[in-house]
Amino acid sequence: MYIDYTRSIVTLPATLLRHHGLPSPHPAHPLFARLLAHDYDHVVFVVLDGLGMNLVEAMDDKAWLKRHTVESLQSTFPSTTVAATTSLLTGLTPYESGHIGWFQYVQPEATHYTVFTKHDYYDPTKHIAPSVHAKFAHERVLDRIDEAHSHVAAAHVFPTPIDADGHTTLAEGFERVKRFQAEHPRTVVYLYSTEPDLTQHVHGVHSKATQAVLRSLDEAIASYASTLGRNCLMVATADHGLTDVTPLPIMENLALTKTFLRNPAVEPRATAFFIKPGLHNAFVKLFNATYGEDFTLYTAEYVLESGMLGRGKKHPLVDDTIGDFLAVAKTNKYFELVPGTSFKAHHAATTPDEMRVPFVVYAPKGLI
Repeated sequence: MYIDYTRSIVTLPATLLRHHGLPSPHPAHPLFARLLAHDYDHVVFVVLDGLGMNLVEAMDDKAWLKRHTVESLQSTFPSTTVAATTSLLTGLTPYESGHIGWFQYVQPEATHYTVFTKHDYYDPTKHIAPSVHAKFAHERVLDRIDEAHSHVAAAHVFPTPIDADGHTTLAEGFERVKRFQAEHPRTVVYLYSTEPDLTQHVHGVHSKATQAVLRSLDEAIASYASTLGRNCLMVATADHGLTDVTPLPIMENLALTKTFLRNPAVEPRATAFFIKPGLHNAFVKLFNATYGEDFTLYTAEYVLESGMLGRGKKHPLVDDTIGDFLAVAKTNKYFELVPGTSFKAHHAATTPDEMRVPFVVYAPKGLI
């Protein structure tokens, strides 16, 4: 699927920034900008991790989320939580933020750093230098709005374990949102849910467990919407979708791993390879012969020049982590990089299931 950041989730935080008179290097989303021009007292920005358009389109026509989806947007590339939620929070593309995937190789500390859990992917006991954590720090869009406008109160509402005091269900999250709105005359809130992503990873995209979670999410957002007055706007989207997958035990391919300078990085469906000097041609030949039907192999130069990661001011982490080649899945396969790590569904590639996410809008009648 062709990656177009002008039609991506990056346009949503860009719209919030521009509406509040703050600069953004990216274009605004036309409908979102038009709605914000009505100058709502309360704006709620909901992110449902892993809610791809494939899930929304399969929902019953009476489902609240389906009825209020006005269009589909693209995720970032890679279509994965570290890259995409960082874009939603900061308004930056992965190229600008340096947040590329679940685990990134970082120089000169030489660690395969898991960005959100803050340990080494291949060796959880390895000490992580404080300098590594600092490289991933960025100012968030809502914090910029909060600092620039004393009359607008901004908040991030996260679930556990991201926030020790966070919500365990989306319904609880909305209760926190309502309390915050009651305390301030004008607010903008970012509300995040780890579902339905977590359930899909374990049970699959269209499993009974995923369907149950979707019904719960749908009921929670519908219930909150029913309490909103004309002075409130709610939009919702996702960071990415998922697709059902089958593993490939690439680390057992000893002929290929002998060409590795270090272990792979980024994601099981968008995997960076670091190759020993003089063995690049051998790696490409071996890789394509074995995995070419399931993965497209790109050079680092192509990834950077094509804009797959976005445009803007390149973050130094990008060069660290994408290595010499980036392999992107084009079928239902993923690389099992650590034995025993299995998934029923995954993401990070450029298939429609992974890249297409909904843009959901709830506004006073007649204003959409």
